[in-house]
Amino acid sequence: MGISIVIPFFNEKDRLPRTLSEIEVFMQLHPKMIDEVVIVDDGSTDNGVAVERAMRWMCRLPLKIVRLEYNSGKWAAVREGIKEAKGDWILLLDADYAARADELCFLGFDLKRSKGVAFFGSRFMKQSVVSGKSMLRTIVSKVYRVYVRLMYRYATGNVAPNDLQCPWKLFRKSELSLENMSVNRWAGDIDLALHLDVESIDVPIVFTHQVGSKVKSSAIFNMGFQTVVIAYRFRKGVIRGPEY
Repeated sequence: MGISIVIPFFNEKDRLPRTLSEIEVFMQLHPKMIDEVVIVDDGSTDNGVAVERAMRWMCRLPLKIVRLEYNSGKWAAVREGIKEAKGDWILLLDADYAARADELCFLGFDLKRSKGVAFFGSRFMKQSVVSGKSMLRTIVSKVYRVYVRLMYRYATGNVAPNDLQCPWKLFRKSELSLENMSVNRWAGDIDLALHLDVESIDVPIVFTHQVGSKVKSSAIFNMGFQTVVIAYRFRKGVIRGPEY
């Protein structure tokens, strides 16, 4: 198979249907590009409303719905989605569709022949178009980007992808050491990048910040702490599986 889109979500009864609708349009315009869409419910507490609404696309999309019994964290859901995906390539997206599948059309790579590379969307390239972000969120994003890239450099000695925190990521499933990813909730972006032993290629994207997408200050602290822990473990060669 080709590309599997993997989307984790938690209580996204309004935004997830809009995202699936957008993906449906994309697949109609590019019918041979996406093989399946895997959505992973991270133990939502909305009485199954988001899943029920998503099921309306079962007859319109090659849709697979995976459900976690408990809220385990975004990256626990991502791992489960990757496990269930059948595609050779995985495209990670968020449920709010701030970054879109459309960027696949502009890669300029033959994915069937491409090996040893992973593509990371970046909001910080000159060709990228970013809208809807507040000044405060932009500043926090830029500062955190520098921090994460420094931690990646510390862990590997290599230059990090341009924008590790961007949700748009495309990679071969077989080239990810999924069993060695160690976090469930925080800092999964750097965790994933460190366990892709491939060349990283930055991709300019169109990114539209969506209303309702918020990051609490406590989450920023947790991500910052977990990032340095992951970098330290990787540098020291400490291999640990998921922390449930």
